[in-house]
Amino acid sequence: IVLNSVVNLHKAVSFFSRHRVVHALLDNDDAGQKALARLGESLPSSEVIDQSVFYRDHKYLNEYLQEKQHQQVQRKQQPHGHKVR
Repeated sequence: IVLNSVVNLHKAVSFFSRHRVVHALLDNDDAGQKALARLGESLPSSEVIDQSVFYRDHKYLNEYLQEKQHQQVQRKQQPHGHKVR
């Protein structure tokens, strides 16, 4: 579920509560950490896993994904092998 804002977290809690494991990909900022804590408190029967550790050098998941895509494009544009004369 994409929340678009941690303000919408309460709208998704009933859906999340039907799942044993919830993977949270929230922003790496104070609001994201507070939302993660609220999510854990709201879902005592679920395991809430903080996935933001995978993009800890970025504030937003989208920022991380855009950088990864840019890196892939850069690698594809690099010359491969050696020129034969």
